[in-house]
Amino acid sequence: MTRTYTLVGADDARCAAWLHAESYQHLVEYLRHYLDGDVFPAHRDLLADILDH
Repeated sequence: MTRTYTLVGADDARCAAWLHAESYQHLVEYLRHYLDGDVFPAHRDLLADILDH
């Protein structure tokens, strides 16, 4: 069974959502195109490392 968690946008985010991303670049493009957003600076290196390896 896959476990998912309820996400909540707090004071550091307008919204929170689960997104499927094939790569870090895919994530960035999705956020910019559909949500007019970007990856939080403190999370960039972590997400790039996870998604691109």
